[in-house]
Amino acid sequence: MVFLNTYSIKPSNILSGIYDDFWMEKVSEFELKTQKLGEITLKFYYNEKLSGLETGRVYVNDVFVQDFQLKDNVSEINFSTEPSSKVVIRIENDFDKAIDKRMASMILMSVECK
Repeated sequence: MVFLNTYSIKPSNILSGIYDDFWMEKVSEFELKTQKLGEITLKFYYNEKLSGLETGRVYVNDVFVQDFQLKDNVSEINFSTEPSSKVVIRIENDFDKAIDKRMASMILMSVECK
């Protein structure tokens, strides 16, 4: 599987909870510069069997945006925010990988801003 980041998240954009290999902790934050439409798509990869209990929440600038549930090993979420602005995205989830010694939960595969 090829992991592509359509929006290049630089280390300086990662505020907390994302490793160099894009594994995410239960709580992670990063900064984005939104584009003209303010639409954001995040794609995640979870490499274990799904139990149906893998859920999380998305916040933009500390404001709750939506809940999400991983329904497939590759899942994506879409949401809108303020166009052409700098925002802080926080992802919180309630699951982790038992085989990873870090508090890793899933991989941030791609970020697309429109």
